[in-house]
Amino acid sequence: MGKTNERNAVVQGLILNYASIGILSVSGFIFNIMIMLFYDASVLGIFNQVYSWYIVFSQITVLGIQASVTKYSAEFQDNEEENGKIIGSALVCTAISALVVSFLIECVLNVISVERTQLIDSIKLAVLALVFFSLNKVILGFFNGMSKMNAYAIFQALRYLLIAAGIVGLALWGCQGTWITLCFLIAESVLFLISMIYLFTCKIVKIRCSGKWMTNHLKFGVKIIPSNFVLELNTKADVICLGILLKDDYLIGIYSFALLFAEGFYQLFVVLRRSLNPVLTQQYMKDMLGEYWNGLKAKVGKPFYWGVFGGYLALLCGYYVLCNLLGKQEYISGILPLAIVCCSIALNAKYIVMGNLFSQIGMPLEESYVNVVTVVSNVGLNLICIILWGCMGAAGATAVSYFVFSAIIRKKANNKIGFEI
Repeated sequence: MGKTNERNAVVQGLILNYASIGILSVSGFIFNIMIMLFYDASVLGIFNQVYSWYIVFSQITVLGIQASVTKYSAEFQDNEEENGKIIGSALVCTAISALVVSFLIECVLNVISVERTQLIDSIKLAVLALVFFSLNKVILGFFNGMSKMNAYAIFQALRYLLIAAGIVGLALWGCQGTWITLCFLIAESVLFLISMIYLFTCKIVKIRCSGKWMTNHLKFGVKIIPSNFVLELNTKADVICLGILLKDDYLIGIYSFALLFAEGFYQLFVVLRRSLNPVLTQQYMKDMLGEYWNGLKAKVGKPFYWGVFGGYLALLCGYYVLCNLLGKQEYISGILPLAIVCCSIALNAKYIVMGNLFSQIGMPLEESYVNVVTVVSNVGLNLICIILWGCMGAAGATAVSYFVFSAIIRKKANNKIGFEI
């Protein structure tokens, strides 16, 4: 009976998380579509460049502490007192680091003298949200580690609904394109308030602060931050490099809208990764990781890849139909870069799902190595290919980076722990 209840809880968590990703994707489409309807493609291009920098900056402000919380809360899942110290100490560390780093970023932006002042001004507004964003990442990491996947799904979805609502509100208010990035501050501050109320009222744990756990988080975070930083940079490298080299906000707007669909496709596998992460830690501690993974592949291997292929075709058709329904035929040119990137994601789906393997088994430096090599190759290829082929070059470089990631993680897993992915 207990196993049945546990299985039902896992299934329910997966369903809610896929619903969350559905809301995330729909919200992403909504706020991109709203910008398309109220502004031109150049404003959309600037917005997505800002969003790329915003996500990359957040990895510095959070210092990898969210990964530490996910690991240790899974490890001490049945110890309420320790988990109270784990989350409380993490929030204190994150608040301090995020405040300091955000202030330094604002200082650097204030002394930068460039022609693209609208882009810099939009980034400054987004940086104001980084403290709340970092704290929310830690709280979501805690829910993940505690296997509170229902709460994780709800709050993750709420973030993107709030961003979408913020954009719609600012657009209807008649704000200039530069001010649209205030939506991040609106969304993250509201989400933080709601999630803290939930933590206290539901009494999941009694939040405490511990010097020992602050030290543990910082030690783990410092080791994992290169991995998380380059992992996020890897997903945003194409847009960032296009902004630096191409400097055509209109074309970047079309490309980034198409790649929003690729991001949604990628997130399907990230949901599986997050659900699997606590299980990987627990199976590794029992010395049953290989047996568990082989059993999982035997059960769901073929249906998984048929589903991936079907999702890939549905995605391309959906993009084409949507562009026509919106009367934005100029965006149809983004379908070829989308097809290239999503094809690579589909072929490497298994490795994306196992992307946090090393951090979950206590080897953050190994995960950092995998992701650093991946992003270095991605950025290097983007810089070369964008100069030669523009947006198509960016898509090709991004696609190749997924194969680089898969090759390295497969080799590392085999050499370090004798684990065949």
